[in-house]
Amino acid sequence: MSTRGVLVGIVVGMVLAAPPLWALRTERPPEFHEWNTNTFTQLNNLMLGFWNVLNGRYQMDRVSVDPDVSRPCSVGELVYFDTDTDQVCVCVSASAKQWNCWNAT
Repeated sequence: MSTRGVLVGIVVGMVLAAPPLWALRTERPPEFHEWNTNTFTQLNNLMLGFWNVLNGRYQMDRVSVDPDVSRPCSVGELVYFDTDTDQVCVCVSASAKQWNCWNAT
């Protein structure tokens, strides 16, 4: 097999693997203005979040009660609402405990 064939295979593999890899998004990184213990804690949490997503360790909570107004959340949090019509819900407002849900079919 030629070098060109190997390179084409690698590029095609990367293109096919890219959408599933970026399907799970991580939170926006915080802005660091000074270096102290809190900064390193935030940086460790951010790196752990990246590691969890890249290694498939991100799992959604499974709930059987409608999360809207009944479940506290942080913006961007995902839950799986397990009912007759299964839904994936994302928190859109932490202060109002507001969730938007879509059917998981």
